[in-house]
Amino acid sequence: MLLYRISGAGGTIALSNGTGTTTFGRPDSASTSVALYWDAGFGLTYDSFRIDASALVTGVLSSRRTVSPVITLSWGIL
Repeated sequence: MLLYRISGAGGTIALSNGTGTTTFGRPDSASTSVALYWDAGFGLTYDSFRIDASALVTGVLSSRRTVSPVITLSWGIL
């Protein structure tokens, strides 16, 4: 289960958009979203290095799926 919470004090904020600035609204209350997800991956170890690759899939049973790939390289010093 994935829990996501967003909250704010309301109002607007000007943020860079690459060529200038754009005004964005800030939330004036709190909202929480809950999603079921599926995580699959694998890892390989060589000497003191480890590489892991995985994919986090949210909305597995809906038509609005998202896939978030993750690759991690670790170096063990112990």
